[in-house]
Amino acid sequence: MARKLVSIRQVSGTKSIIGCPHLELATVDGWTCAIRSGTFTSGDLALFFEIDCFLPVQPLYLAPDNPIHRQRKTWRGHEGVHVNTQMVGKEISQGVLMRLEKFPEIEDRLSLLTREHGQEEGLKRAMQPCFAQQLGVMKWELSPSESATKLGRFPAFIARTDLTRLQDKFNISLLFEEANYRDTVWQESVKLDGSSMTVYFVRADFRWMKSLPRLPEGSDKNRTAAKGRFGVCSREWDLVEDEKNRFWKAALEDRLPEKLAKMNCNVAIQGELVGSTINGNRHGYQKGQHEFFVYTMWDIDRQERLSPSLTEERTKLLDLKHVPVLGYVRLSEVASSNEDLLERAKGRLADGRKREGLVFKAANDGRSFKVIANDYLLEHEE
Repeated sequence: MARKLVSIRQVSGTKSIIGCPHLELATVDGWTCAIRSGTFTSGDLALFFEIDCFLPVQPLYLAPDNPIHRQRKTWRGHEGVHVNTQMVGKEISQGVLMRLEKFPEIEDRLSLLTREHGQEEGLKRAMQPCFAQQLGVMKWELSPSESATKLGRFPAFIARTDLTRLQDKFNISLLFEEANYRDTVWQESVKLDGSSMTVYFVRADFRWMKSLPRLPEGSDKNRTAAKGRFGVCSREWDLVEDEKNRFWKAALEDRLPEKLAKMNCNVAIQGELVGSTINGNRHGYQKGQHEFFVYTMWDIDRQERLSPSLTEERTKLLDLKHVPVLGYVRLSEVASSNEDLLERAKGRLADGRKREGLVFKAANDGRSFKVIANDYLLEHEE
């Protein structure tokens, strides 16, 4: 049965979103959508736009009626807004809900059908059609060439590992005068020059399973299928299983599908893939050789990072490689200025090559930043 991208639905309930006072979470037929507070109550009818709708750039489809999908994109020559899965606080939002009165032609159709067939039958008939074509809404999808290697976007329920550079964000007063930075214990580790890689496992009863893209036919050979789903991601994409793909190859060599399935919890392991085909092979690997180094772990259910020390412990238990850890320090013990940190970032790896820099992760609250060595940037003209 073809998906109904745009259809009339009934709201079954709403609840507040912790940390987002101006938003609520509405439930529609098992889907949850972030809405402006007070827009809907249980029992209201609404027009529901499913994930992967590509909305025209019109005021109607932008904020405030569409409070979270704000980024305009150009896709196949059209400018629009891609409705995708997003985390709002610690809740997942999948779709857009809009009030029916915003669409008089659809509201008139509902009124006509209920007059002709009665309230119950008329509503049933009004909920059947898809209004996407009528409203100029297209279905966003990958091109055939993209779908050969990519399942879909990076999962919304996993936090990205993007780090802010010291030079981009921090200043002396913030790091060395404010106590919540100065006196915090930080894990100090070596920044590897690789490509961001994430692997995840979610149990078969995972509450957000349907937010993941469908697997291609034949993917049920996935060795974890009975217990849940295992996936491998690059920085932006959830990747099709392919033993020739360098990310998947590294995951399979480390036996990550079996190891994570044995853990039997909803978790993501994130780190750096380094090797001969990445960033000019700055770590000097043999041709075709790649290695995955764990950087952090993400508790999907709790929507928070494991502490650096617990990540190290779990990495050892799983017999995986961790990025090199230099120790745990207070900034005030090792530097008194940003310039001191930049100087500290300089250094060499065990093989004598210049290191890219350092990463500092707070021991207890998930904060982190990186310090890239200036001599490394100069050497590689970055």
